[in-house]
Amino acid sequence: MKGIYDCRIIAQTEIAPGVVRTLLSGPEIARESAPGQFVNLRVAKTTDPLLRRPFSVHAVYPEEGIYSLLYAMVGRGTRLLNEIQPGESVSVVGPLGKPFDLGDSPEAEHIVVAGGCGAAPLHFLCAALCKKWSCNNVKVLAGAQSESAVLCEAEFKSH
Repeated sequence: MKGIYDCRIIAQTEIAPGVVRTLLSGPEIARESAPGQFVNLRVAKTTDPLLRRPFSVHAVYPEEGIYSLLYAMVGRGTRLLNEIQPGESVSVVGPLGKPFDLGDSPEAEHIVVAGGCGAAPLHFLCAALCKKWSCNNVKVLAGAQSESAVLCEAEFKSH
């Protein structure tokens, strides 16, 4: 169920040049999020910037009450988010949006196409598809501007 939560930053890790994975403690969001949903974060304690920033939910670990975001640092909002230190909290609204449809046939083959930072929510999708149907029915096609810019390759291979 959508709500406003104070979520504690656990870690901020640069996984590729200019790409950051942020782990947050937020049991409600970790438990309630579905693949394809997103959260809106207040990236500063002040009203500048005024608006929250949207981020796709990258992965959830409901047993631990943890979820992650994956984003490219391309503007002021993502830079401000990346400057928040582990242990500090951020205000989060979510989960928001309509989840992906996981289908209704155990025989269906699922082809997931990911490009650059668009791969962020697709790791969560693949995990859900594997859990519901089987990883044997999930194929991922991932690309980017360069080989080093392909994101989530290890996560996709683990499925």
